[in-house]
Amino acid sequence: MNRYEAYIEQHHKGEGRVEISECLICGFLQWGSTIRDGSGYFVSELHSCPKCVEAIQRAPELAVWVTNVVNQAIRKHG
Repeated sequence: MNRYEAYIEQHHKGEGRVEISECLICGFLQWGSTIRDGSGYFVSELHSCPKCVEAIQRAPELAVWVTNVVNQAIRKHG
């Protein structure tokens, strides 16, 4: 079972196709919506991650540094 399926199993108590939003920086998952027709899930990009926003508010200099490290690793390793 992958992390999306585990998230759905933990939070979804019904049927339908689920949309999950994922932060590309920290991997935080947020419930998007549920469509009655269909099954499975769809993952979209989370544009305003509450966890990243909180980190920036608490320690802006550290948050910017960590974000730059992640972006650099993505550029180097794809």
